[in-house]
Amino acid sequence: MLRKLHPISIHIIIGTLFARTATFMTIPFLSIYLTKVKGASAVEAGMIIGTSAFFSLFSGFIGGYLSDRFGRKNVIVASIGIWAFVFIGFALAENVLLFFFLNALNGVCRSFFEPSSRALLSL
Repeated sequence: MLRKLHPISIHIIIGTLFARTATFMTIPFLSIYLTKVKGASAVEAGMIIGTSAFFSLFSGFIGGYLSDRFGRKNVIVASIGIWAFVFIGFALAENVLLFFFLNALNGVCRSFFEPSSRALLSL
């Protein structure tokens, strides 16, 4: 079955698998880390976790536009590159406000990657 798929499709599927695995392995523990290690309140941790979905909701339209304007591959590569720095930032961040910014950027990267990769798979 895999031989019938285009190599780009295989790469996108594997990339999506890694992206979602990284997200689902880190974000649930981010609230624990913020409250226990960084001293954030439960409300602050909840707001930080929620920013990803909030920013993803609004930036999905922008991601689709950028994908049409600059090309799907360019948007996918740029979003994955920025996304990698987001997760490096999670490891190095000291300030709770920086976690808010990084998780917002996490949602933006996801909303740029998802429509572009789905559109590329549909070809």
